[in-house]
This record gives sequence, C-alpha cells and structure tokens, in this order.
Amino acid sequence: MRAVETEWSGVPSLSLSEGGREAVVSLAFGPRILFFGPEGGENLLGIPEDLTEPKDPALWRLYGGHRLWHAPESRPRSYHPDNGPVSWTREEEGVLFSVPTDPAGIEKEITLRWSQGRLLLDHRITNRNLWPIEAAPWAITVMAPGGTAILPLPDAKKPQENLLPDLSVSLWGYTDPGDVRIRWKRPLLRVHHDPSALSPLKIGLSPTLGALGYARANSLFLKSFPLFPSLPYPDRGAALECYTDAKVLEIESLAPLSLLAPGESALHGEAWTFTPLTEQETEESLEDLLKRAAAGEILP
Repeated sequence: MRAVETEWSGVPSLSLSEGGREAVVSLAFGPRILFFGPEGGENLLGIPEDLTEPKDPALWRLYGGHRLWHAPESRPRSYHPDNGPVSWTREEEGVLFSVPTDPAGIEKEITLRWSQGRLLLDHRITNRNLWPIEAAPWAITVMAPGGTAILPLPDAKKPQENLLPDLSVSLWGYTDPGDVRIRWKRPLLRVHHDPSALSPLKIGLSPTLGALGYARANSLFLKSFPLFPSLPYPDRGAALECYTDAKVLEIESLAPLSLLAPGESALHGEAWTFTPLTEQETEESLEDLLKRAAAGEILP
C-alpha cells in the first residue's frame, strides 16, 4: 500500500492506493475519507462544493465523505465539531488516523488498509469519561448524488416456516412510508437520491446480511460488516440505515450497543469495494453481489 501526503480539492490529505484503487483521507479535519474510487477516476463519495470555504470552527459542518460517529444520535453530543487536524501513524497493518477526545469524552480512531482490492476499515470509539456510557460505533458514508442505495431484505419463506417476524424496520418521524424514493421489492429495499426532494427520509433495518450498496451510473459501491443478531442494536435494532434529503444520501452501518467503562473501547469493521454495473443487473444479481461482498469474495 502506498501512502502519500497530498492536497485533494484544496485539503491537506493522505492518499492510500493499491492496485489502481485509491482512498484519500483529510488531515485538516475528521477523520474523514474524502475520496474512494479508481485512482485518478471518479469519486464514489459525496463531497459538498464549499469544502474549503471558511466557517466558524466552533460549529459542526457538513464535509461529506465517510465519518465515524457514535450511536444513539443526540444533540449536542453527536454534533461536536470535527474541524481540527488529524494525526496519522503508519502501522504494520495499515494507517491509523486519530484526533483528540471530543467534548463528549469520546475518542475516535479509524485504521485503513488495502487487501486484495478491498479497503478494510477498523472504527474504534473509546470512552475517556470518568463514568460508563452506552454507545455504539456508527459508520456513515455520504455517496455521490443521483444514485440508489441497495439494502438487503430477508429471503422469502413459506408461512408455515416463518411463524415469527425476522425483520424490524425503523422509521424516523419525518419519513413518509409511501415516499416514492423508497422501493420494496424482495430481495432488496432501494432508496433513491432525488436532488429535487422536498423532505428528508430515514429508514433502518435489522438485516440478516451484513452488506449494503449504492448504484450510480455504471458502478456499484459495496460495503460489508459483521452482524451480531443476539446483541442489542441502536435505533430499535437497526444494524444498517439510510438517510437522504435533497443534498445527500448516506448509507450507514452500526455496531451493537456496549456499556463502556472508562477507558474501554468498542470496535466496528467494514470492508469496501466497487465493481462495474451493467444495465442488465436484476434484483437477484444485485443480491448476489451483496452476498459475495459479505462473504469477503474478491469482485472484479
């Protein structure tokens, strides 16, 4: 893996590349991944146009890209600014990005490394308070506009085989269940990003598959993560979530809730990749790609 300090869209950054694929991480604020995609090619992530415009450093702002938060969401705890510089350290298995503990007493770190065409992300939150807290690492990825999020639904079963529910759906109060941006068609739930939308929506699922994707133009972004069905998750059991409004679409994965004593950490891993997308893709072929990503297979 090649690690080079650079300037990306006017932001001091570190480029991590291998095999023609690249991730760019901001060193000016974050930790934030600003770019992911083919080296020198189109960014699969969504970044605002005013990325480098001066703003009040005491206020939280939208940088887009990928960030690490901690659930459950709360204001002001979740919205402490991440406007300060990011430190990076080369380790044997990757690069560690870290920032000082935030005012909520949470320390955030992300370690990145490439492995066989996949970017592996280890998210860590550590409780630096003098008291226990209940929290979960929460990995939020803002995607490039105009595409469609792809979330897995459980396989269909016969009624006599399915006496108990196997899917929980969480809806936020501003979400219209009949919103045309949402499409339910087993085996997938799709959420489309519409730049002309007048209202936001957010939906969470308790999936049986730890993977989700984002289809845009001729490429499919995929991220996978471990599931722990016997453990409690935030937001009424949501292990994956999708938020969208006119400006952004976010695909999000979460770890189970943990009661963290002072000094204790919680970890959450993701694996990212992308693959070409054809017009002939079906619900079944997209589901197959999600399953292959969750299994850690190498995709073209």
